[in-house]
Amino acid sequence: MQIEIRKLIISEELQLHRGELLMSISNAIKVPATEGEVLSPPQPLCPFHGMYMGPGVFLQTKGNQCALKKSGPCHMKNGGEVINWDECSHNNEEDKLRISQVIKNSQAFPIELRPADKKNEWWDGVPMRTWFEFVMKRKHKPSVLH
Repeated sequence: MQIEIRKLIISEELQLHRGELLMSISNAIKVPATEGEVLSPPQPLCPFHGMYMGPGVFLQTKGNQCALKKSGPCHMKNGGEVINWDECSHNNEEDKLRISQVIKNSQAFPIELRPADKKNEWWDGVPMRTWFEFVMKRKHKPSVLH
C-alpha cells in the first residue's frame, strides 16, 4: 500500500460548516477554512511528540508525551521552547542509527493519516517514515541528522 505524502485533505472526519469553520470531529480543533482547502497537521514539528512507542508501533496520545522518553514529557515544551525535532537533544549523533532503525521498522497510527473508511475499525497504520515525512515536510534521510 503506497500513501502519498501531502497535507491533510478535507475528508469524512472533517466537515465544512457554511464555508466558515472546519471542525475536526476526531480532535475538535476549529480551523478557518474554505471548501477544498488543504490543511497542515496540528502536530508540532516533531514526529515523536504526542506519541507512545511500543514494540514496532507508535500510537498517538495527543498529549505532551515524547515517544523517545518512555512515557516522559517533551523537555522542549516543558522548557518553554518551540517543539522542533531538528533542535531536539534526542536528535544527536549517538542516537542517530537507533532512531533511524526505529523509523524504518515501525508503524505509526496518527489520526491525521487514518483513512476515512476506517474511522471506526482497525487499520494497518502507516510506516513511521511516512509519518516523519508528513510532519517534517521532507524526506527522512537515515544517514543525515537534519
